[in-house]
Amino acid sequence: SKINKVLSDMAPSTVSARKSYLTQTEQVLKVINSAGKKGVTSDEVLKALPGIPYGSITSKYSSLKKSGHVKVDGRTRGGASGKQQHIMWSDKNYTIA
Repeated sequence: SKINKVLSDMAPSTVSARKSYLTQTEQVLKVINSAGKKGVTSDEVLKALPGIPYGSITSKYSSLKKSGHVKVDGRTRGGASGKQQHIMWSDKNYTIA
């Protein structure tokens, strides 16, 4: 599929590293997509994927944004720390405010 090609293009070169990267990227995208029209903050993604380290999750956002699979537009929502966090949407759930 098109998404697998994009994910493959972003992945590291070794087979085991690529498999782990793709699995984590797919999991992050799945959480963002499952949030629907309300979108999701980084804290919410982290909470939904407790088995994946913080840095492994947050490092996926940039490539998912660059590939167009994830959208952000400046809207924010309060995170666990009380700080505002950007809301992320999957491209198919994104609507302009």
